[in-house]
Amino acid sequence: MERLCSYTRHLVAPMIATCLRLLKGKHESGRSHVTLFLTLGFHYQAVIEEFDKQGGLPIFFKVLKGVVEALKIPPLNENEVFLLRQKMKHTCNAVRQYLA
Repeated sequence: MERLCSYTRHLVAPMIATCLRLLKGKHESGRSHVTLFLTLGFHYQAVIEEFDKQGGLPIFFKVLKGVVEALKIPPLNENEVFLLRQKMKHTCNAVRQYLA
């Protein structure tokens, strides 16, 4: 991770753009992997600066809002509730790391 995030700006920018595109997408596994990647990546200033530059924080909040709205729609089985809570946990961890 350190080597990946220590590259020059011209390599970090497309990496963050891809992450944000995956966060906006419909694939749950992609969103999950991106939030875990960004949680680790927020230890590096280059990632935080590029994330801010591309407007990433509002996208995280949209993901959280979508989870809250999905939890309000009954009936949800146990598996769906688990997946929604896991998505919320991963996103909140990434936001917490971003703010640290």
